[in-house]
Amino acid sequence: MSIVAVLIMLLAYMAYHKIKEHRSVNLVSTSWHCETIKTGFASQAYSEYRSVLEKMTLTFTSRHHFSIREFVQVTDIKGQIDKLENFYFGTYDLEGDELAMKFETVKQNVTHHDPVLNSDYKEYEGITIRYALSVTARNLFFYAKNRSEIFNLVCFSPS
Repeated sequence: MSIVAVLIMLLAYMAYHKIKEHRSVNLVSTSWHCETIKTGFASQAYSEYRSVLEKMTLTFTSRHHFSIREFVQVTDIKGQIDKLENFYFGTYDLEGDELAMKFETVKQNVTHHDPVLNSDYKEYEGITIRYALSVTARNLFFYAKNRSEIFNLVCFSPS
């Protein structure tokens, strides 16, 4: 391989990493409001529910820590509304547009009468979810690169 080819590859490598570094997002000390509604449940365990509305405030408290305060409104098929309240604490790694969030602690301040619902939220404890991010001045978009839509989320800045 010639010296010119090596230099071209070196310059390309440096340019790639400079572009990747430029695209990197700083989430430290930012808060985001997120809202999602789940309906049309296929699971027998959720057959008595019409919808689950989740409202969250996600805060990146430091370079590697986050917290989520979540308010959940569960509507059953008769229209009766019950509420849950969860707090999530964890760590995250952000590299370019790739975010890995590890949910280390889940606290349930208000629980539901249905233990299945409580368990579904508590099961986040210990898991890591990997996202790709896209950030605008007012929005934070979470999506899965593998095209799975289960964890896709759009959040907005409160300011």
